[in-house]
Amino acid sequence: ARRTTPGRRLEGCHRIMLALAACVVALYTGDAYVQLVRDFTQVQAQPHTVFAIEFFAGWCGHCQAFAPVWKAAAAGACAARPALTFGAVDCVADYVLCREMGVSGFPSVRVFTAGAPPTGEELATCGHGCESAVEVLDDVLAAANAAAARAAAASGSLQLLKAPPATPLSGAALLKASRDLAALGGGGGGGGGG
Repeated sequence: ARRTTPGRRLEGCHRIMLALAACVVALYTGDAYVQLVRDFTQVQAQPHTVFAIEFFAGWCGHCQAFAPVWKAAAAGACAARPALTFGAVDCVADYVLCREMGVSGFPSVRVFTAGAPPTGEELATCGHGCESAVEVLDDVLAAANAAAARAAAASGSLQLLKAPPATPLSGAALLKASRDLAALGGGGGGGGGG
């Protein structure tokens, strides 16, 4: 019978951790529209700016299934950049940050903007994932406008993301605007993720 020493068990754990790290890297690394967030100083609420952030773990099957939807929503929102930026926080690599934000399940999606709580405005419908980019965009816009309404009550300003006079911007309209911009060669305010 072969005896396993503590060193061999630890070596096996390292292989598993490296495999999990490879899954994490593959979710959003190199995506032009999803900015990997490691430091919340870049996400601090700024006037007229909305950050939609997904907190994920690369080993999470729900996160892996949601990643293509999040990427599509981010690409679809490119017409609203830089006013609306999509990002992601790897809660395996940034455990302390996710703990500080009170993340308890994956994926967790929150909006950070003026009027939102410091730990973000959790999405009403897509807080833990949705099945389409339009659903995600609609929920992100609703959360951003709810936070903006709270901020407006204090400062008297208008809601953040509105289409021309009093017509709330929808996820479908934002996707169409981004496609139109891409067709014209405009690219939607830059991709680059950073």
